Amino acid sequence: QIPGFPCSNADDVLKLQKAIYGLHQSAYNWNLCLDKEIKNMGFVQTIADPCLYVKTKDGKLIILIVYVDDLCLMTSDEKDMFWFQEQLGNKFKLKTLGPVQEYLGLRITRSEAGIYSITQEHKITQLLQKFNMQESKVVSTPMTPGYSKEPEGEPLKEKMLFQSLIGSLLYISKWCRPDICTAVHMLSKHNVEPYDRDWKAAKRILRYLKGTIEYRLELNAQVAELQAYSDASWGDREFSKSTTGYIVYLGKAPILWKTLKQRFVSMSTCESEFAALSDVTNQMEWFIHLLKEMSIPVRLPVNIYCDNAAATHCSNEACVRSKTKHVGIRYYNVLNAVKENMIKVVKCKTCENIADLFTKNFEAARYQSLTRLIFPNI
Repeated sequence: QIPGFPCSNADDVLKLQKAIYGLHQSAYNWNLCLDKEIKNMGFVQTIADPCLYVKTKDGKLIILIVYVDDLCLMTSDEKDMFWFQEQLGNKFKLKTLGPVQEYLGLRITRSEAGIYSITQEHKITQLLQKFNMQESKVVSTPMTPGYSKEPEGEPLKEKMLFQSLIGSLLYISKWCRPDICTAVHMLSKHNVEPYDRDWKAAKRILRYLKGTIEYRLELNAQVAELQAYSDASWGDREFSKSTTGYIVYLGKAPILWKTLKQRFVSMSTCESEFAALSDVTNQMEWFIHLLKEMSIPVRLPVNIYCDNAAATHCSNEACVRSKTKHVGIRYYNVLNAVKENMIKVVKCKTCENIADLFTKNFEAARYQSLTRLIFPNI
């Protein structure tokens, strides 16, 4: 029974007629209600992303992003914005914040040339204050190349503090700081049993973020050509599994990146590189589908750059050899996407492969040269 609503019979229970804030089903019921009203306004929910809705009104595209009760509307006509506010305002109480400046922890600014800049400078500042690193000395790289060879030291007593820091760094690296992906990925492997070495390495990332706090991603709406870079680091010395890294560009703007440990042990560099190509191919297929649902034309095939000659050759030709025959079965999606003219795997030089940044740690010179290809403002 609910406090404040006594029943004559102690065995009686109350049946709710609508959802109450804080219950397990409340968020689900709210989404059903909001989804119904949005669709009644003529919006279509995309298959690629259920939180994205599109509508064509008077020949103009309207895009709506939904995150629980935070909505972001994109339109080229101010009249459409007022129409949306009026229609949804008849059903719910709205709070209009004007042109987007902050959304889900991201600071967003728009220049007169129509270039959007995304940063998490305020989040980094809060993180530095939380861990008392405001006065720390800055460093030029988030992690030293020899991190895994350093002595572990004593087991860390404050595990929760380390895990909290890694969680915050993962959030930052996911949204607008791809340059720390590799370092955070390597440290997250030690979340269960961190050592002094790992704690020092985590604080080094904070020192790096302090010195690069002004870095921001720039999105230019004028160019819509897709391309991607893929790479793999074969045979991690600690866990024997390779690391996949890739980054996807829309025009000159990075829109998707990832560093992840492969789920199996690769027998060769070719197999590990082919596994990375398989992952990025899946992402490209999804993103192409998403752009098509938003009526944004995509030039096919999309180039995926890889610096491994063997993997590039196996991707473009269905060859069966003793060392790669098992790979072809597991990653047929790459061959199929090439055959359907959706992607094209292109060989590039290692020095030009931006995805190298997502699989390895480098000295300052090499690291900064790759970082400049992601952040043009530095």
